[in-house]
Amino acid sequence: MRVHLGALRFGVAACAGQTRGCYRAVRPSGERARARVRLIFGTLYPAYSSYKAVKSKDVREYVKWMMYWIIFALFTTAEVITDIFLCWLPFYYELKIAFVVWLLSPYTKGSSVLYRKFVHPTLSSKEKDIDEYLSQAKDKSYDTLVHFGRKGLNVAATAAVMAAAKVPVLNQTTPVDELQ
Repeated sequence: MRVHLGALRFGVAACAGQTRGCYRAVRPSGERARARVRLIFGTLYPAYSSYKAVKSKDVREYVKWMMYWIIFALFTTAEVITDIFLCWLPFYYELKIAFVVWLLSPYTKGSSVLYRKFVHPTLSSKEKDIDEYLSQAKDKSYDTLVHFGRKGLNVAATAAVMAAAKVPVLNQTTPVDELQ
């Protein structure tokens, strides 16, 4: 199998038997290991710690883990875009793991720092606009759901009537006729 060297650098390999075009994604085992590390430290450990905070009813722990989850959600959202453009950088995935560890560390309190310095001030200043946008989106989505629901019911009713009209009636006697 011939593999284009530029393609390997971006984590893709040519399909077997083809020399150009038709590239498919390849996930090296190192990348899978890094993804597992991020899953464990970025999601599972914080989820369990959040569970413990809820169970203990410690408000400080609640706040700590809520700040983490807000930052992690923003990180995960940004990651979708940055993975496309920055995945070729050396140690990119290792830097993402280090960032998650920095967020989690009780010594650096990374999620708290980012939340208090950037996220909270930004959300506070734009809270009314965001709430208004979400309210409008909720109203529009409800209206759209009702509209398409009605259309779906009309299509189903029409299909049922059409199917009933096509079914030949073999025996036109009713149960009352059979009793007599």
